Amino acid sequence: MDRQGTIFAHHPVKKKQPNEGLHGDSGVGQAPESPFKPSYAKASEGRPSKRLRSKTITSSKNRGLSLIGSALIIFSILGFTLTYGPIIKTELNYRIVKLLNRNNSSRGSFGDILVQTLAGNIDQIPDPNFSLIIPKINASSRVIPNVDPGNEAEYMAALKQGVAHAKGTYLPGGKGTVYLFAHSTDSPINIVRYNAVFYLLRELEAGDEVIVYFAGVKHRYSVTDKKIVEPTDTAYLMPENPLNKELLILQTCWPPGTRFKRLLIFAEKLPIPPEIQATRDLIKN
Repeated sequence: MDRQGTIFAHHPVKKKQPNEGLHGDSGVGQAPESPFKPSYAKASEGRPSKRLRSKTITSSKNRGLSLIGSALIIFSILGFTLTYGPIIKTELNYRIVKLLNRNNSSRGSFGDILVQTLAGNIDQIPDPNFSLIIPKINASSRVIPNVDPGNEAEYMAALKQGVAHAKGTYLPGGKGTVYLFAHSTDSPINIVRYNAVFYLLRELEAGDEVIVYFAGVKHRYSVTDKKIVEPTDTAYLMPENPLNKELLILQTCWPPGTRFKRLLIFAEKLPIPPEIQATRDLIKN
């Protein structure tokens, strides 16, 4: 009680502002920064957390796997191109030239140039002593004479140089069978290496021309038939034939790149044109 008889004096209460006491170093709502930090906090400074390190390692592994995958794809494409590229090119060139020749009437100078470019130049004789030209399939090759078809080492060596002539059969100009062969092996790479000349042999049909040069003389043959026979069937290798005339047989493996069967193309010798025969007789006399 004060002098005025008041028991409790009324003093106005100061209202606190909403965030009063939360500023400065009041100790309420904000702890002062301690100069003493826990050891784990100091150890973690300057390096990423375990979770971040794990993500970084995973990302690096993914990038590595991606690079390996890309490299494998590139090598696969390159391997496919090197293996099958020449075969695909041969097939495409033949189909395009065949289509252009079919539309010969509407072909202009550009079409002629395109056909010549795709088909290549087969007018040049590979070897006047002994060579083969098949215009339809753009086949042109030197022929290696008297190769033993039963000696694999011998004929494989010969086929690296060209088409092989079977030893024991007639040479062009005789009165029997002339047997020429180009084996393929069990790999697409070896189709191109050993059998490119006869790869399209299957496209030949009756009436197609085959030209053989021997000892400087041109011999022309016309396709009459084709057969697929067993590889053990050697009856056609006989120098004599039932027709008692000069025949040409071309042989390759079938299907290309395998040794399952043999594809045989049969062709008969065409008569020598009178003007050429007259010139030959004149030279002989």
